Amino acid sequence: MQIRYFILPLVLLVFSCNTPEEKGSTIDDVRQGLENSGSTDEPQTQPDDTFVTEAMISAAEATELMVEKAAAYREASMLDGKRNGIYVYSGATFDAYVSKPEKLAARIAMLGFKDVYLSPGSSRITNASDALKKFIAACSTYGIDVYAIGSAESSQYLANAARVTQDVNQIIAYNNKVSYGQKFAGISADIEPHTIHEKLSGTYPYTWDSAANYGKGKDNDQLLKLTLERLESAGTALHSAGLKLGEAIFYNYQIYYDQGQLEYGSTTQFLKSCDYLVTMAYLTNKESVWSKSEPGLKAAGKANSVSICVKTRINNDSGSSIQSLGWKNLLEVAKYINQKGTAYESYRGFDMFTFDGIETMWEWKNDKN
Repeated sequence: MQIRYFILPLVLLVFSCNTPEEKGSTIDDVRQGLENSGSTDEPQTQPDDTFVTEAMISAAEATELMVEKAAAYREASMLDGKRNGIYVYSGATFDAYVSKPEKLAARIAMLGFKDVYLSPGSSRITNASDALKKFIAACSTYGIDVYAIGSAESSQYLANAARVTQDVNQIIAYNNKVSYGQKFAGISADIEPHTIHEKLSGTYPYTWDSAANYGKGKDNDQLLKLTLERLESAGTALHSAGLKLGEAIFYNYQIYYDQGQLEYGSTTQFLKSCDYLVTMAYLTNKESVWSKSEPGLKAAGKANSVSICVKTRINNDSGSSIQSLGWKNLLEVAKYINQKGTAYESYRGFDMFTFDGIETMWEWKNDKN
């Protein structure tokens, strides 16, 4: 993802968000509370219209056409009850809903998303803003887990382990301020070593070069090793607090690992520290999305651990967004990936980067506008 946010920071925010009265509670406690209140964070057994209530539609301010399109998207993206996730960023989305976070949560719920990877902006975390708390609380009522993502570049986290600690402390402070239903479920990290195109630092003089730096022990391998070390540190802290850690990965890691050109970067290695992985398959052809993602699913060896993410981001210049190809194509891609993915026990579901892209498509009156 071009918008790179390391989740470690926000991760701890999720696990320590206990109020003084709730010290020691974990995310499982939160889930139990939701169940007791009539909500659940488990995926729907099958997507059906009983999931969407009139109250949800009203809160989302959805038109009749949007209600119909949301049902079609849920059917395509939640095949066999699989969950799906959505990336939400401050500048493109959250800022626009700062005065109506409940509407944003309702819209996300209508589309059937069960996981939100949220970058709300550092100041909102530090200040435990009302908009942030209201948004997470609203998501909780719909059984949606919200995972925090950070605001620093991958290079900052890889070059300086102290930066991870700094972000973690910020999360802990937030957790101590918020109440029961306002907690993050964990963090969804986005450390992308393949974006390090200049020497990382004096201590770590590595540069990613897809043409020249593959090979065991070479720079690409060293950057992946460093990434795994950062995730191990984060995972240890999060898991001890009953929280989850996820990471966004490039599909080529597993492909080059299988070819013997990497010692580090396999899906299995990432899953030693992470509860789940999001495969960034930012391609516009559904067959290509699948063929590049399948090696990671084959290697995972862990049930419900790897999702496949496509890009719907607006104004994308790299040619990796499927947004311009239209709504019908999006449904075809989602259904195709789910049909293929469910053959693997490791398949976790279908994810989307980002919400502003799919929201625009959802509001279109025609297929492409």
